[in-house]
Amino acid sequence: MVNANRQGKTIITATHDLHIVGEIADTVYVFGRNKKIVRGGSAESVLNDRALLESNNLIPIHRHHHDGNEHVHQHLPMEQHD
Repeated sequence: MVNANRQGKTIITATHDLHIVGEIADTVYVFGRNKKIVRGGSAESVLNDRALLESNNLIPIHRHHHDGNEHVHQHLPMEQHD
């Protein structure tokens, strides 16, 4: 797929794995619950729009265990995880 893109071919991918989007996409479109595009733009601008991602249920929740306690939090896809 990467080679096809380098050769000038357009690749269209649909995913909920937002952590890879910044690596594989130049342009991103978010579809709403009504199956219509609610926003498009660069991967960086879309993936850093917390309100957009929250309103479309696209911010992943991470669970971590620290010293026997579970810690739950959200990360925007472009944020670093600890």
